[in-house]
Amino acid sequence: MDLFTTTFVAYAKSILPWFLLGTVAAFLVDRAVDKQRVHSFLGKVTLPNIIAALAIGMVSPLSIMSALPISGELIRLGAQPLMLLIFLIAERAYDLQSFFIISDLFGLKIAATNAFIIFTSLAVTAWYFRKIKLQFINSKKGQTDFWPGQIKTLLIVFIGISVGAALRVVIPLTSLGVFMTSWLGSVITSLALGFSLYFGTILGNYPIAKSLADLGMAPVGTMLFLSVSPIFNLIVITLFLSVIKNKYVIKVFLVYTLTSIVLSLVLSQLFLI
Repeated sequence: MDLFTTTFVAYAKSILPWFLLGTVAAFLVDRAVDKQRVHSFLGKVTLPNIIAALAIGMVSPLSIMSALPISGELIRLGAQPLMLLIFLIAERAYDLQSFFIISDLFGLKIAATNAFIIFTSLAVTAWYFRKIKLQFINSKKGQTDFWPGQIKTLLIVFIGISVGAALRVVIPLTSLGVFMTSWLGSVITSLALGFSLYFGTILGNYPIAKSLADLGMAPVGTMLFLSVSPIFNLIVITLFLSVIKNKYVIKVFLVYTLTSIVLSLVLSQLFLI
């Protein structure tokens, strides 16, 4: 219990201050940005639009849980379906507070590498599928409630911290603790856990990644968990399939997953080991 409490407090101190600062910034952005203007950079698949959509999506105060219900409205406002899909995936993969939390937990080098991998993988995916035709299921116009959403996110963060602290206690007692310290073991463990664990927002993943790193997971496994698991996740894929009627959805997620895996493996060897 002492180890759980100590770990919980340590993770909370690293994550919660950035969450609170991010909430304030997100509130200001939420009030300043007219969401009906989103279609101005989602209306056509061009490289500048892809870069803009990814940049805004990765720092947007929205989340896919609130943005998916209004996808039909965004389409009616002129958003190109592929651009909207990439924007929503970016919403899931990264958040306003991500860089600062990861920097605090793992260091600036890993935070910068993680952001680069996610951005590059999404850009490659968007450009690869630039000519496909997607169709979103019609949705009613929806409104997002900022503060209830932030409260839900805070609860998810606490759940993530609790699970991370619990893993810190339990894993050393199992064979998984030894298995994930090897290169191959860390790759398999990070992909398996990332695919199966879901906390709603990406912020819930970070204390899990920290607990795995503290337990000796190889750096390549940590980077894979941070970069691949935000998208290569059963629940996330299911959520997108619920609003998009197209056979290409799985292919889009597959291209992102393969690209981010390759980048994670290569960059981990070059810079992190």
